[in-house]
Amino acid sequence: MSRNLEKSQSELHRFQHQKNLEAGVLESNPKLRPKNVKSVSNLAQAERWRTVIMGEISQRLTRIQDPTASDETLRELNNELAQFFKEKRSWEYHIKELGGIDHLAQRDSIKGQMANGIRYYGRARELPEVQQLLKAQKEERDLQLKQQQGKLKRAMQINERRLKITEDYYGLNEPSANEEMVEDEDDQGRTLNQKYKLHALKQSRRIGLIGYERRRTKRLMGERNI
Repeated sequence: MSRNLEKSQSELHRFQHQKNLEAGVLESNPKLRPKNVKSVSNLAQAERWRTVIMGEISQRLTRIQDPTASDETLRELNNELAQFFKEKRSWEYHIKELGGIDHLAQRDSIKGQMANGIRYYGRARELPEVQQLLKAQKEERDLQLKQQQGKLKRAMQINERRLKITEDYYGLNEPSANEEMVEDEDDQGRTLNQKYKLHALKQSRRIGLIGYERRRTKRLMGERNI
C-alpha cells in the first residue's frame, strides 16, 4: 500500500512540475530538484534552486549549533552541509555559464574550519577526532615556523661573517719578502717584471683563499641543513 502511495505522490509531483513549467512558475520543491544541474536551461530556475539549497544550508547550520545534539548527529549534519555546499557550488558554476550573476566571485561568509581536507562547522569542530586533527595541524605549523626561523638566523650569521672577510683577514696587504726584494733591484726592467709577477701572485692568492672560504661556508651550511 505504501509503495502505491509513493508512486502516486511521485506522479503527482511530476504532473505539478510539468504544469508549473507550462505556466512559467518556478519550481521550489526540494524533492524535485534535479541532480544534474546541466538539465536546467532556465536561468531563473537555476537561481531558484540555488536559493532552495541556501535554505537547506541555513537550517542545518542552525541545528549544528544545538548544544544538546549528540556527536553522531553533529557528524551527520556536517556531512550533509558538505554535500549541500558542493551542490551549491555546482549551481553557481552553471548560473555563470547561463549568463547570470557570478556568485563565485563573492566571498562566502560561512567558512568553517579545515582539518585534514574536510571543513567542519559549528559544534562539529568540538568532536574529539576533529580536535586531534586541529591540534596536529597547529603543531605542524609551529614546527615549520621554527625551522624557517632557524634557517633565516643561520643565513644572517653567514652573511655577517662574509662581510667581515677582507684582504686583511688573509694577510694579503702585509708586505712580503718578495716585495722588499723587488724594491732593492737596481734594474728597472727587472723591477717592473717582479712587480707584475708579485701582483699576479697576490691576485691568485686572493681569489683562491676567498673561493676556499666560500666553499667552506657552503659545506657548513649543507651539514647544518642535514
